[in-house]
Parts: sequence; C-alpha cells; structure tokens
Amino acid sequence: MLLAEAGTTPQPACCPAVLQVIRALLQQPTLQRTCLVWFDQFCIRDTIGDLTHLPKDLRPAVGRVNTHTYNSSVFFSKLRAAPLVPFQDGTLARKRLRRLLARKFGGVSLWVSEFGTGRGALQLARHIVKDLATLLPSAWVYWQAVEDMGANWGLIEMPMQHPDGAAAGDAAAGTAAEAGPGCDAAGGVAAGAEGAAGCSRVPGAPAAAQDGEVSAVRAVSGSASSEGVQRQQQEQQQQLAQAMLHPNYFVVQFLMQALPVGSCLCRVEGFGKQGFAVWHPPGSATAAGAGARWSLVFMNPNSEKIGFRVSASSFGAAHPTAATQGAAAQGQQAESAAVVVVGGAAISRVEKLSLHLLDVRGLVPQTVQGGLSRVQVAGQWQKGELELGVDGGCDVSVPPGHLCRVDGPSCWAAC
Repeated sequence: MLLAEAGTTPQPACCPAVLQVIRALLQQPTLQRTCLVWFDQFCIRDTIGDLTHLPKDLRPAVGRVNTHTYNSSVFFSKLRAAPLVPFQDGTLARKRLRRLLARKFGGVSLWVSEFGTGRGALQLARHIVKDLATLLPSAWVYWQAVEDMGANWGLIEMPMQHPDGAAAGDAAAGTAAEAGPGCDAAGGVAAGAEGAAGCSRVPGAPAAAQDGEVSAVRAVSGSASSEGVQRQQQEQQQQLAQAMLHPNYFVVQFLMQALPVGSCLCRVEGFGKQGFAVWHPPGSATAAGAGARWSLVFMNPNSEKIGFRVSASSFGAAHPTAATQGAAAQGQQAESAAVVVVGGAAISRVEKLSLHLLDVRGLVPQTVQGGLSRVQVAGQWQKGELELGVDGGCDVSVPPGHLCRVDGPSCWAAC
C-alpha cells in the first residue's frame, strides 16, 4: 500500500485523521498481510522527518521505505541552492537515514524510487553511484524512461507529437473517429453503438434498406479504419526511426549489468561516495554456475585520472554477515553491511581481472533504427583484462569522466 508521493503528502493538520484511516484499514481481515510503503518524499531530509514522526504502533506495518534523492541544486542555480543542499542531502543525512531504518524499522528495504536530471550523463552517473554507495538501496528507479526530443531527461528520446500536431496518445482516438462515432478502429460497429451517427439504423426507412445501408457503412468505415491503422503504423515507424538513445541510457545500462538480480551492495573503505562493491552470491544472475564472486564499481567525475590497488584481501574481510545475506535474499540491505578495504596483504595465486570502462563524457546519442540489440557504444565502452602480479595485487587506473567495473576472479570469493 503506497501511501504518498512527493507533493501529495498530507499536511500536519490532516495527519491524525489519515493515520486513523490507515489503522482502520490494517485491521481489515483482507488486509492483514498488507505492508505500508512510505514516503516517496522529495529529498532524504524530508524522508527522515516523516519517519521520525510516524507513530510507533504503525512502524511494524512499514514493509519498505521509498525516498527520492533530489535537492534544490537540480532545479535552481548553485548559488541559490547552496544553503539548502547540505540540509536536504548531506552525507550525515544519508547516514542518519540508514541508521534510522536499522534501529527503529527493523532494517526494512530502502528504495530510491525516483531521480532524474536534465544535466547530462556525467551528472547522472555521479549521482547514481553516490546513492548506491551511501544508501545501499535494494532498488534504484530512474524518473523518466521515454521523453520528447531534446528534453535531455529521458533514457530514450522520440517525437511525442503526431505530424498534424496532435499528441501521440491521440492517434488511436483519431483513427477510431474517422470510422464514425460508435465504430471501433478495426472496422465494424462497436457493441452498444446503436443510435450513433454513421452506425445506427435510419428511423422510418425499410428494414432491407436499413440493412443495406448498415452494410455499406460497415464496408466504408472498415476501409477507412483499415487505412487509418496503416497510416498510424507508418507514423509509428517514422517516430521510431527518429528515436534516439540518450547518453543517460548507456549509464543506466552499464550499472544495471554491474548489479544483477540477487546481488548485494557493500561499502568500500576509501571509495566514499565514488564507488562500492557488489557481492554476487551463489545463485545470483551472474554467479549462476560460476560460484560467488565480487565486483568493484567506481566513478571518476574529476578531470584527472584516479588509481587504486585491488587484491584478494580487498574482499577477504568483506563477506556479508549472516544478517546481510538474509537481508539480500529478501531484497533488503542491512545496516551492518560489509565494508570492503581496498589494498592490504595479497595471496600468491595469479589470476586475471575483468575490466570494464565507460567514457561517460564521450557518450553521444545513438539511433535505434536497427533495434536496441544492434546499438554499439563505439569506442566509449572498453573491455579488457588485468593481470594480477605474483603478489596477487593489481593497480587500476580510472581515466577522467569514466565509470569503471572490476570483476574479481572466482578464487577471491573463498578468501
């Protein structure tokens, strides 16, 4: 039961009445197993405020907490937003939210249920990684998958207007209208259309004549609607031919591949808000048949390259605790999530690392004429391997403006 959405949260004066209704609903036999999903607030600080003021008797009914991770800098200039951002979305606020969920709400699942930005792929990549690294959510949802051309917010951009200027959503209605009121777009007379102009019997006319006229109307309307459907399909194909994959699309695609179903997020000591580790337990989408393994994800938004060293011991002390594994199995993240330490002692087994680099700054829009499966990020998505030294360690260098993913060898899962 989703109780609120940003902008529709009940005002304080209305809250007692709303809470009474919620309590009454939860007592209904048919809703005994219903959980509450709160609060879909604009920013983390607002979510903390709502959770803090939620009555204790309703806390056990909360099955998930949703939050948006906007702040005023998304909509206003840096100068105007500067005083508000630390209050709305500071590092301490993010830590407080995780601590609050763990201590007072039983470590329920946390979703980042909305974020979007029209400021480009680099800003989006930086923000998603920050959310994943600091909040450890069990789901992260992008705001708008499809947008109009040039909007700069969507993952996919395509014309949202018909050639005649009507909204794209009016196409089916326009096609049906051509066949006459009461006639469906596929031709013929819709059920219950008697009395509608163009499809009804004519009062006072002979029955045979009426039947003939109706047949004629059906033939004409069927032909017109058939032509209308064909024209609509052609227009849709033209729209698809103009569709573009925004650079945002490739950022989300890269991170989705790094976070398969069943994986678990862990903090990385030394990465801060710029990176995190991913634990792929046995049975997860990428570990199926290959055993458990680790991955590292790092975002370098700076103008200079950043390097770090990884080894088996980077993950040896980072196996999820029983509590964390149980939470991951339920799509949750425990507050005591494992902490990965980058660097340290190594092992004497030579293996290879799989390296993926995405040049976020170099991304450009791509057409989808040949289908999504044929889209190539030429030169922007680099894949390779890194040799581990005899000491079991390896240096990783992340160029400016790049997303990086390092997949550890299967032996690291046993460290």
